[in-house]
Amino acid sequence: MTQHPITFFSPSYRGDLERFLLLRRSIRCFAPTTVRHLVAVPSEDAARFKRAVADQPEVELVLQQDLVPRYFYPRRWYPLLKVALPAQAWRFAAHAGRPGWITQQIVKLSIPQLVSAGPVAILDSDVLFLRPFSLKELGASNPTRSLMRAEPTDEASRHREHMHRARELLGLPEGPSDHHYMACPAIWYPEWVLALQRQLELVSGTDWRRALFDARTFSEYLLYGVFVEEILKPADLRVRLERFHAGVWSVEDFRDLLARRPSPSGLGSGPLTLVVQSNLGIPTTEYLRIAEEYFADGRAIRAEPKPY
Repeated sequence: MTQHPITFFSPSYRGDLERFLLLRRSIRCFAPTTVRHLVAVPSEDAARFKRAVADQPEVELVLQQDLVPRYFYPRRWYPLLKVALPAQAWRFAAHAGRPGWITQQIVKLSIPQLVSAGPVAILDSDVLFLRPFSLKELGASNPTRSLMRAEPTDEASRHREHMHRARELLGLPEGPSDHHYMACPAIWYPEWVLALQRQLELVSGTDWRRALFDARTFSEYLLYGVFVEEILKPADLRVRLERFHAGVWSVEDFRDLLARRPSPSGLGSGPLTLVVQSNLGIPTTEYLRIAEEYFADGRAIRAEPKPY
């Protein structure tokens, strides 16, 4: 595998295609140079994505089914059974697979199959870049490696159950759960993800994917963060508390944040990314329209290409 200074990585599917294309537009608007971007999609969506990014050779499509074992997907007849015999569906739970959000976590944890070395910035389809940035800001060519860690002050923003589950799956005793490792983007390193896979197999005695299938619920970000900080403990680790992203909770918040666009010379000033989750109540049509207006105007402040 060819080594790149940094790789962008996005799991996606047809329902998020429009959002993904806005992410791509934000990258092309603000990235200092062309960046390899791997996109893992279900095989049935591949042709649609291929047409959509035909003019962007830096985007490489990967089939989700090449990374995720067959048992994660429900049998074709299972959805029909749930409709026809809802009271009996539980008897066939072994054939139900796992929901798409679990499958996408397995996709992310399969990064070592696709990238041999160098930082990987994980970008879900609901993320947008907001300003010019350097690749060094995301970890390219840095002598130290970053782990994104959040320490929320309110209980609702903590993920205590996922932290508990992560330590359980990794064979660790109970520990603090006032922090977590969810970030947009999260910066991962393939060698560390591979070591995480091995730890899961050591504890479970089975393939790491089977172990996570049996676990049913977990957080890939917390698994990675707990493993790196509490088990791997690499000497070149830098725990970063300053988050990259901002979130919004209404159309008004969305407009307000985009209105406070930084100046072209302001590399590193203000949030790097914006997360507009699909469950925040912002109609997709409104979200797309406002974002389109932003990036149409934002071309004028694109950073000049420069070495990473």
